[in-house]
Amino acid sequence: MKQKRYSEKAKTKAVELVRKGWRTKDVSKQLGMSSASVAIWVRKSGLKKKRSSNGPIPLRSPNLERENRVLRAKIKGMETTIQELCQL
Repeated sequence: MKQKRYSEKAKTKAVELVRKGWRTKDVSKQLGMSSASVAIWVRKSGLKKKRSSNGPIPLRSPNLERENRVLRAKIKGMETTIQELCQL
């Protein structure tokens, strides 16, 4: 497999997103690069593994998706209850 080369600008952008609190995996998906490459650039930049708490929320988060499923199920249950009460 041919190795892909990224510009310094692309590498800097990826490292900056991780610095702002994004996960390496999310940065790689968003920018279309391998997470291994992003991790190497982050390590070379000297950035510690501690994540910033004020970084942007990734477009997709497993925790948020799980919470959304739970909330949708609760809404569906409430809608059923409302329909049953309206029929009384």
